[in-house]
Amino acid sequence: MIVSTAITRLLTLAVLLAAGLVAEPALADQMPRQHQAQTPTTALAQAGPGLGLEAVVRQVTRQFGGRLIDARLEAGEIYDLVWELPQNRIARIRVDARTGAVLSVN
Repeated sequence: MIVSTAITRLLTLAVLLAAGLVAEPALADQMPRQHQAQTPTTALAQAGPGLGLEAVVRQVTRQFGGRLIDARLEAGEIYDLVWELPQNRIARIRVDARTGAVLSVN
């Protein structure tokens, strides 16, 4: 009797968990686009033609080392990156979004 009660509870729990996992994506699809979270990469990738943020980040990483902290796309033409350089220095790097040319490092 104890075994069948435990199995029943486990099956009930499994069904409830499965229903929750299936329902979550459906709720996200019903949410208006402006309320859905976007990563900087997806937001910038939707901004328009030119190089994607991922390509720019790979290029800047090869050239300077370090890592991306923040990114903005200005007028669809210039990536304004906040970059952590080696030795924990912070720089603002501006990159042409069409060509990938580094315009300035401050």
